[in-house]
Amino acid sequence: MPHISGAGKGYAIDKYKIEYLPLIGYSSWSSPAVATSDATLSAGQMVASVGTADTAAATFVEVGTSGIAGCRFTYTDSDIGILWPTPYDLDVKSPVELAVVWSSDQTTATDTITWKVLYTELTMDTTAVAIGATALNTAIAADTNIATANALQQTAYGQINGGLLTNGRVLSLILELDAVSGATTSSDVIVAYYLVVRYVRRRL
Repeated sequence: MPHISGAGKGYAIDKYKIEYLPLIGYSSWSSPAVATSDATLSAGQMVASVGTADTAAATFVEVGTSGIAGCRFTYTDSDIGILWPTPYDLDVKSPVELAVVWSSDQTTATDTITWKVLYTELTMDTTAVAIGATALNTAIAADTNIATANALQQTAYGQINGGLLTNGRVLSLILELDAVSGATTSSDVIVAYYLVVRYVRRRL
C-alpha cells in the first residue's frame, strides 16, 4: 500500500485519492434582506459560519463580475467551519493532506497569504458538534500572490500525520485566514473557494 511522503502542489494520481470540499456547500450561511450595522456586510451577502469575535468576518460574495461566489475573509483570524465525513476507503495509517484554493483581486506578486486548517474528530451518535481545534502536523505554507487579479491559486499541502485519525469519524474542519503580508484585508478581496484533500486508499 503506498504512503504519502512530503508536501507540495503536484498530484500523483496513482497514489492518491482526491476530494474537494467547496466552502459554500459544506458551511452554514444565511442571506440577510438588509444591511447590518457591520460595515463589512452588505444587503444580500451570505453570512458564513465564523468565530466568536468577528460576526461578519467571512461572507460569500461574487468574485468580480464572474457570477462565481467565494468566501471573503475580511480579517485575519476569521474562519469558516466545514463538516467532512471521512471516506470509507481512507487509510488512517497514512497522512492526510489539505490545501486551499483561493484568489485575490490584487496583482502584487510579492503579497503573501497564509491559511490555517484546524480539525477535530467527531463520532456519530456520541460526540457533540465542536469547532476544529487541532493544528495540522505540517502547516500550510504561505502562498505568494500572482500578478493576475482573481486568478485561482492553490496552496502547498499541509498534513495530518498517519495514525491520528479513525475510520468512520467526521472531521470538523476550520479554515482560517491566518496572516497576510502586503495585502489589506479590509480593502483587498481575499477569497477562498474550497479545500483540496488527498489521501491514500486503504485495502478493503
